[in-house]
Amino acid sequence: MGLSKDKKALILIILFSILIRIPYLNCPIQPDEGAYAYQAYFWLKGINFYRSRFCNTPPGLPLIYALIFETIGTRVDTLRLFLSIWNAISVLFVYLITLRLLDEKKALASAFIFAYLSWLPTLQGIMQKEVYMLLPYLISLYLYLLYQGKNRIYLLFSGIFLAMTITIRQTATPLLFHFLLFIYIQSKRKGRDSLILLIGVFSPLILVMLYGYTTLDGMNFLYQVAEYRLTTASIFVGPWWWHLLRFLYSISVTGIVFLIFAALLGWSYLDREKNFNKLFIISFFLFSLFGGVMGGRWFFHYYLQITPALSIWLGWCTFCILKQKRGIKIIFFIFLSIPFIFYIFAICYTGDFYLSHEKNYDITLQLSRYIQTHCKQNQEIYAFLYSNPGLYFLAKRKSAIPYLFRSEILFNPNILWEVKEAIKHKKIRYLVTYSLPYSLKIAKMHCGYDTHNFINLIKACFSPNFVPFCKDYPIQLSLIRQVFKTIPKYYLPVKSIPFDNTHVIIWKKKASEN
Repeated sequence: MGLSKDKKALILIILFSILIRIPYLNCPIQPDEGAYAYQAYFWLKGINFYRSRFCNTPPGLPLIYALIFETIGTRVDTLRLFLSIWNAISVLFVYLITLRLLDEKKALASAFIFAYLSWLPTLQGIMQKEVYMLLPYLISLYLYLLYQGKNRIYLLFSGIFLAMTITIRQTATPLLFHFLLFIYIQSKRKGRDSLILLIGVFSPLILVMLYGYTTLDGMNFLYQVAEYRLTTASIFVGPWWWHLLRFLYSISVTGIVFLIFAALLGWSYLDREKNFNKLFIISFFLFSLFGGVMGGRWFFHYYLQITPALSIWLGWCTFCILKQKRGIKIIFFIFLSIPFIFYIFAICYTGDFYLSHEKNYDITLQLSRYIQTHCKQNQEIYAFLYSNPGLYFLAKRKSAIPYLFRSEILFNPNILWEVKEAIKHKKIRYLVTYSLPYSLKIAKMHCGYDTHNFINLIKACFSPNFVPFCKDYPIQLSLIRQVFKTIPKYYLPVKSIPFDNTHVIIWKKKASEN
């Protein structure tokens, strides 16, 4: 007996989700990706996740990268290929979840919409870690639906998969409260079922935390994954006006606001008798949205976390809207297509169909090739204020200093002091810097804003670099100058690579310092 039309349609949707990612296999490695790939690569060499770099997250994603490297290699295009297959399985689980909540036709529509939304380069769905978190996130939700208030083994495994998701990205945590809410609504044994779920979630998380606590100095580990996270990348810190403006900017530029308009337009046409389904979907959406925005930086890829809930909602709306007047249908499908239209406009504006963060990736490739040629594998390097930590992964060389991101270096002046001392005393074979004027410009872009000039304040909020959490700014500027005064005492410039109106300098440790 052959496959039904619906099963054939599902297979086509899954193939579609893979094929639309094929043109992006050579997308440049992004800063976050590069940092996680670097951790994974050196973990396979025997270096602890938390010692290779200053990391404020559990090690879930580096473990996935390590799995990729062990199975299909360390090339960047293999990361993209693996992600395509990983996301295709997520498409399948969106279908299965919607099938349990609604029916097969709506499940197919939801799966197709998810394949489209989770791919969108405007949301950076072809490269970011949020796409990795979606699969265990969806498996956890599907297992919860199998639980149905009585099959508690599914509830336990739902908690375990949620814990796996949290180790990839902590912003998955609000889904726990979604589950607890519906245990309260559905279960006859609320306390027991809640306890089973919590055991499933916290047992793996406690083991992960013990790993970090015992392999790194305990208080340093807690500072990295808790205090630093809450004080630098959280919705709970920083001026309210910055969060408000960044929120409005991010939902507008990504087109997310129009998808929400489409969902709200279709809400009033949903089947009236399915109130429980409505409540489940809207709760899933709201808790996912809170998780997505709690990171506080309002990056576009944070909204990937809401794409499963939004896809299920919009898939349901699609069939209800098709029964309405032509005008309603036109408005709905225009809203649904606006994110893709924005993507086309962005390509025309930037000339980059990847829409990647890394605008000077060729510089990173040149640097990595030079370092691989001239620097031995057991020698360490450091790239001061460099834009892409992927340099260390591409060069396959360990960083002498664990602070890879600009924001980590600029957040606390004490870290800049550490960098200065490390340049003098640690065995950095090759040092990479920008010019001094450009390095000062980087600090100003990240930390500086003029509260007396309203226009400049607004511009700062719309800058992807600016974060109003730097401590004691502008002391960072004087410390950067001190770093550049120190460098020539211990290093010689051996190569300069021009780009835009500045250049990148490669410094080699002086022979007398070997």
